[in-house]
Amino acid sequence: MRTRLLGILAICIGVLLGVGCSRGPATERGAAAAAPGSMSAVEARAYFAGHPETLILDVRNPNEWDDDLGHIEGARLIPLRELSGRMAEIEPWKGKPIVTVCRVGVRSATAADVLVQAGHVPVFNLTGGMEAWRRAGL
Repeated sequence: MRTRLLGILAICIGVLLGVGCSRGPATERGAAAAAPGSMSAVEARAYFAGHPETLILDVRNPNEWDDDLGHIEGARLIPLRELSGRMAEIEPWKGKPIVTVCRVGVRSATAADVLVQAGHVPVFNLTGGMEAWRRAGL
């Protein structure tokens, strides 16, 4: 009986530790993180309010900056195709939060991976991009 209880306890501890390692805006992972997190438009808006030092990195093309979706106030535009060559521009945000954004979240997911590989943490991708931002009324 005691062995069975210890086994159940070990499983419960493993589950609890796994839950604590989930990704998302509430979890700012350390330098050993293998992948960026993600957040919805509503989560991002709340996150920006609580983390004014966040870099909002828009990786769309320049012609998209002022298109029908516009851009998030305070965002910095560095197109994805230029990101690797312009990493020095975002060096001051090492160790500070970065949220990547594009039109629908695909390019920004790639950019988030590039940033994490370069040692930036925490990094989050805005799920659904500017389309989700606007659908949320933001």
